[in-house]
Amino acid sequence: MKRLILISLLFFLVLGFKNIYAGDNAAVQQGIQTGLGILGGFLDAASKNANNQKASSSSEGQKPLSSTQSNIGAEPNSEVTNAIKDSKKEEELTMFWQKEQKVLDQGIKDGKILKIKDLYLGMNIDDAFKVLKDKLGENSGIEITEVGPKPDDGGFVIFASDALAEQMNYLVYADDKKAVNTIVLPAAVVDRLFNSAGLPGEEFAKRFADGYKIRGMEQFSETKNEDLVTGWRYISPDGYKIIILTDRSLSIQKVAKPSEIRFD
Repeated sequence: MKRLILISLLFFLVLGFKNIYAGDNAAVQQGIQTGLGILGGFLDAASKNANNQKASSSSEGQKPLSSTQSNIGAEPNSEVTNAIKDSKKEEELTMFWQKEQKVLDQGIKDGKILKIKDLYLGMNIDDAFKVLKDKLGENSGIEITEVGPKPDDGGFVIFASDALAEQMNYLVYADDKKAVNTIVLPAAVVDRLFNSAGLPGEEFAKRFADGYKIRGMEQFSETKNEDLVTGWRYISPDGYKIIILTDRSLSIQKVAKPSEIRFD
């Protein structure tokens, strides 16, 4: 492009000098105007060409946004978020139980945790479910589910339908870490576990205390929900309470240790 401009200028200069020597002023002016017009055309074309090249180069340098980039700022998928939370929760529970189970095993060995029919306070409710399922049978009708904070701040329960009792019964309660804090066994379940059907409540309580070396179980009577409740009770200094009622129903519940009780 530059060479064409130079050649054109040279041509019209030569033509202009020739006309000057010939004394033709009109021809000189016309030649200059023609040369300038052609030169302007060359310059305009060159400018457009440069702009087009610049625009092409700019567009080639721009890459389309990836799907990831285009989603920046968008709200995260709730299912993905929940899955991440659940995975983190399971990981934390696994780490908790790796340490906690060693403490529980030592407590059982030292006699500070009562273990009956492979059930005990503090155990993982999933393990308690397996124990009950194994001892009561696959068709026992027991189930495990997550519930609200009650009772006793429990987050999970094992319950049995009327296949084992006259009504719906909650058998095991656990907190949000799945640590069992209450075991409640109706008479029908007790009879299946201990083969105690037909045994008077007083006799069952005596044999239970002898079998698990419990000293100090006392008889009690109290009003609960306007009903008179009678049975035998033992409160351990290790932080649990045992209650056996006259119908042989049995409960073991976590309670405060004497050193944990406050009167201020």
